[in-house]
Amino acid sequence: AGRRVLTEAGAPVYDTPEAAVRALAHLHARRRNLEALMRTPPPRSRAPGDPAAARAVIARALAERRPVLSAPEAKALLQAYHIPVVESRTAADPAAAAAITAEWAAPVALKILSPDITHKSDVGGVALDLSPAEVEQAAEAMAARVRAAAPEARQTGFSVEPMAPSEGRVELIVGMVDDPTFGPTVLAGAGGVAVEVLDDKVLELPPLNLASARDMLGRTRVARLLAGYRNVPPADVDAVAAVLVAVSDMIVDLPELAELDINPLSVGPDGAIAVDARAVVRATRPEEGDRLALKPYPAELERELRLPDGSALHLRPIQPEDEPALIEMGRRTRPEDLRLRFFTWVKDFPHPLAARLSQIDYHR
Repeated sequence: AGRRVLTEAGAPVYDTPEAAVRALAHLHARRRNLEALMRTPPPRSRAPGDPAAARAVIARALAERRPVLSAPEAKALLQAYHIPVVESRTAADPAAAAAITAEWAAPVALKILSPDITHKSDVGGVALDLSPAEVEQAAEAMAARVRAAAPEARQTGFSVEPMAPSEGRVELIVGMVDDPTFGPTVLAGAGGVAVEVLDDKVLELPPLNLASARDMLGRTRVARLLAGYRNVPPADVDAVAAVLVAVSDMIVDLPELAELDINPLSVGPDGAIAVDARAVVRATRPEEGDRLALKPYPAELERELRLPDGSALHLRPIQPEDEPALIEMGRRTRPEDLRLRFFTWVKDFPHPLAARLSQIDYHR
């Protein structure tokens, strides 16, 4: 009877103290999430990507009816968005692979190229730390192993690349997953060949900024390794956040991108570099409409204005990164103008007000 009275009065009531504590924890988490969403992201440190170069790679694959990009093509997508990659060259046969490695003094990695093989290491399609003299024989043995393990798979050649540094570095997986409910999502977590066993993955809706990318990475278990331990220095977390933002930009700019895996993304104190990548593309259909759960920044609204005196202005929608400039504009504005704008006396722009004015829901 007491619970009924409280419920009818609109007061929360719970059967057990544990349920009440869980409810309080949800309220706390909601407040924390709202505060995180309203934080001012730092300005971008990298130039925007080159969607035209990425679309040229995708168009070539779709014209050849190849939904799975080759490893060099997938890395070309990443390079279009300024994601550092290990240099990769394609060889048609073992002799060509040996000829390529003769130009490199360092040990190399040899990988099978096949549109039908997702995980190359599962079928013996990866060989590491090879000297130039070992490459041709290793390529012939690799082709035989792959034929035995996956006889139906087409072999289109080999990719050859210098060995990436590994000491004191952490392997991550970064990519894109198309969720049936929420659409394309950004993925991050512990990478390497044991990615399924570790099962350390976090998903986030694009578009991302540097602040939300750092928060996303902080929710993974592998983040504790990135912070450094014993004699291993901390990794460059900002470089990983920049890669996550770049992947988010790719999702926004490239509707043809169906899947993307960067695994491993090797991270150390000196930055992050993509060692291997896999991308799946598809032709888009006009009836699909907006596939993103959150509307990204509407770049199509940007335009140049020419004033009567001949000077030019760049007009664009406001962004969360503009908050410091907005606050500075408020400081330079006459108090009377601020009163006429806000219908009250405004001495300064506190963060909650500036965030409300600069963090726009572009759907609305």
